[in-house]
Amino acid sequence: LMKVVKKLPPLTAAAIALEIARALEHAHRHGVVHRDVQPKNVMVSRRGHVKLLNFSVAVDGRLQTAPELLDGASSFGGPLYLSPEQILGEPADPRSDLFSLGVVLYELLAGVRPFDSPDDRTAAQRIRHDPAPPLTRAVSGVPATLERAVQRCLEKMPSDRFANTEELVLTLERFLR
Repeated sequence: LMKVVKKLPPLTAAAIALEIARALEHAHRHGVVHRDVQPKNVMVSRRGHVKLLNFSVAVDGRLQTAPELLDGASSFGGPLYLSPEQILGEPADPRSDLFSLGVVLYELLAGVRPFDSPDDRTAAQRIRHDPAPPLTRAVSGVPATLERAVQRCLEKMPSDRFANTEELVLTLERFLR
């Protein structure tokens, strides 16, 4: 996804995020948490169809799994799209995917990730402790409602994010109307 474009207009970015959120909503409804939402796992076809790919590290939330400590030195592909709880080795739930989608949407809008750092360990620390910089600092023209949706996805505590993927889908649909 990001190999082709650096940043997108707000309506386009929101439309892509909506389709990713719908794919996640379907997975979450069936108990599956993707755990690796990032641009390389999103494909946009020539006709504009958005596909969420690579469920290779997904977990079925209905099954017990052992925690995995992701300290920034070892992870799926670096910590840049992981939620704070994933970095701490806590079990991922649907709200973890929402955090990752928030990072992707931020990047689609601003052309940079909110927690970029020179190394993975510093990035992991920033994800866990630093608030995401306001989008308005990185790019102009992002409507306040979309900015609020991104910031809510990027909340450190899962309980402060959208309650579920359906809530994010409804928010993005309302924004796009």
